[in-house]
Amino acid sequence: MTKKLENPSKFKCETLPERDRCVVFLWFFCGFTQKKSYETIYKPRCSASSLPPKVSLFFNDWRVANYIRALKNQFIDYPYTNPLAWKYY
Repeated sequence: MTKKLENPSKFKCETLPERDRCVVFLWFFCGFTQKKSYETIYKPRCSASSLPPKVSLFFNDWRVANYIRALKNQFIDYPYTNPLAWKYY
């Protein structure tokens, strides 16, 4: 019996806004770093030293962590996920 899954970009979690889902998707599946994925979507206007704390707060939020766990459970068999993403959760 094979497991049929949707495209990961269509995976939805009701507690997370679309932009947040996109940040996680860029990091988890596309190989971007956490910082680069956050910068790409949110285009922050802040100093370089204040960006890492913002990114840490974003990825440590319970909603984002739950979404990442759900993605991991759903798409665990797929080899195209970012291998660096797995060491954080």
